[in-house]
Amino acid sequence: MKQNLYTFFALFLCVSLSHAQLDQFDSIIDPALSRDPISGYRWYSQPHVAAPGNCYVQYQSATGDLDNEMVLERQWIDPQLGMTHYKFRQTYKSVPVEIAGCIEHFQGNSLVFANSKHAINLNLDVTPSISVEMARSILIKSFPDSHLFAWEDETWEDDLQHELDDESATYFPSGELMLAIDNYSNLTYEIPGSRFRLAYKFTLVCLSPEFNSSFWVDAHTGEVFKTLSNEHTDGPATVTNNPLLGYHIIDTRERNFPFNDWVLETDNADVNIHTKWMNGLIAWSLLDEIDDDDDDWLGSEVVSTTAHWYATKAWEYFRDVHLRDGMDDDNNNVRIRVGWNYGSLQAKYSKEVGTDNIYLSWYDGISMGNWIDVIAHEYTHGVIAYSSDLIYSDESGSLNESFADIFGELIEHHTYSVYGDPDWLSNPIANRSLSSPNSGGQHPTSAICVNEDGNPDTYLGTYYHSLTEFPDCNSAIVHSNSGVQNFYFYLLVTGGLGTNDNGDAYDISGIGIHDAEVLAYWTLVNVLQEGSQFADSREGWLASALLFFGECSNQYHQVANSWYAVGVGNQSECIDVLANENQVSSNVSIYPNPFIDQFSINWNNEELYTISVFTLDGKVIHHNEKISGNVSILLTQIPAGTYIVELMSSSFTSTYKLVKSE
Repeated sequence: MKQNLYTFFALFLCVSLSHAQLDQFDSIIDPALSRDPISGYRWYSQPHVAAPGNCYVQYQSATGDLDNEMVLERQWIDPQLGMTHYKFRQTYKSVPVEIAGCIEHFQGNSLVFANSKHAINLNLDVTPSISVEMARSILIKSFPDSHLFAWEDETWEDDLQHELDDESATYFPSGELMLAIDNYSNLTYEIPGSRFRLAYKFTLVCLSPEFNSSFWVDAHTGEVFKTLSNEHTDGPATVTNNPLLGYHIIDTRERNFPFNDWVLETDNADVNIHTKWMNGLIAWSLLDEIDDDDDDWLGSEVVSTTAHWYATKAWEYFRDVHLRDGMDDDNNNVRIRVGWNYGSLQAKYSKEVGTDNIYLSWYDGISMGNWIDVIAHEYTHGVIAYSSDLIYSDESGSLNESFADIFGELIEHHTYSVYGDPDWLSNPIANRSLSSPNSGGQHPTSAICVNEDGNPDTYLGTYYHSLTEFPDCNSAIVHSNSGVQNFYFYLLVTGGLGTNDNGDAYDISGIGIHDAEVLAYWTLVNVLQEGSQFADSREGWLASALLFFGECSNQYHQVANSWYAVGVGNQSECIDVLANENQVSSNVSIYPNPFIDQFSINWNNEELYTISVFTLDGKVIHHNEKISGNVSILLTQIPAGTYIVELMSSSFTSTYKLVKSE
């Protein structure tokens, strides 16, 4: 029986245990791990064959705890490594627990690692004292009668039902019962049960005044105790760069009689973007189409065609580089609303009951659609909403903003790579700089969110402020503190030498854009959870580097040291192991990786060398000898999955992880 329990317990530990029970289970789990757990990440000795999620049957049998369970929310297979990921939500007495959950990562039948956050010492009454109808009535009555909600406008309701092809679809909030956390600060691996209360969550879309936010109502007292915006907004600053250069072909749709024109809606099968002029906050179906009589848009509607083309470039980047089909990876339509009358320069992403919207304001002759990294930034917020869903508050919100900044730069570079390296300026929005966060952007300096110039480049360092310090300044904090991961990413790509705000010296050798963007995407969509903090992000990047390039690879080494440079975690312990690989890796390039049928190896090496490609179980599937310089290798017959490439000369031997996509 002990061996059977061991097999199941070793899957993961994500339950609402007491500290004593945690200690007990740690003694059972530790023998199955290949390293000490950090920040809720547990790596298992390989091969570790297990079934997803079955530990709870055994857990309940062993402890008699029938209150806690893990419920599978979704599962997916990533196209880069071919791993299967299972995302679980913790429940207590069958009620979902906000933030608490776990993701298991499998290669075939073998559990590779799991990362989690869980609530401990829960002891709550989960029978509501008020009904969901009463809670909703309390919430709605807390707003003045002058508020106009989306469900009160017939055209918005009709439009939604048409869009979703569902006559029952509505903006009217249904309410979800959950154990809600008090706030989103200090989301450690173990979250005390005292921070949770039984509550109903409602999402309200309001047309006047305009907002899309979630509200939590205490299910016992009726108190509205928490609110969070579902819009990811960015504001004005000095414009430093406009990458719009010249003439571009845009994808449009032809309308026949009686219109006989073309409109800004893609009609390619693999892109689904529709751009309209926003003449008021009215239902999508009532907004004016942007049209042209002969599909020659030169010199006409330049504001709208620019935004439309940039949104297409964002879609194509995620499709071509990361094999993602739209924001939701399921080709859901993206609506671009140009000419949003906000009153100042502003851009935002808003997920509204099954629809994805990017709003671009028009102010004083300027459109926020003029910059590709603005639109790419907002598009990435949509990708986040359908993957890790990082909560837009404090550290998780700062990571959300940072990933949007990072992919804004990557998409800009991907589109305009012919013009050289990225400019490392995160759009004109607050003029944030990835390469020098202290020099741009703004940080809050008071409880009323008065801002001064400068973003932090070190966790808890200069310009860094938490939501605990300024509880009413969430928007300022998530944008400002994004500088920490932004600077980490810049160092990871380009390298750098310096001393951080903690007095720690660092010396980073950059790994380049290609390897860095692979790690950024895989970490974001496959590893991070809603409440991930900076420490969790570090472990997620390290996990990705280990799986793609190997433990103590140069990439793994630089990830660890780049996080150390911004004050998160320790330096890499792989320094001695890297001596030989560094001499080779700086001259070797393997691309594309992932590949579909063919990949290339560029080795600026004067010696002859041998190439071998192995399966993970050691079977040789390709072997070439006496190669010099560059070579392309065609592997069409092998299945999708992960392989090992070995390059061997008389002086060096180096191995690399290679991924074949479908």
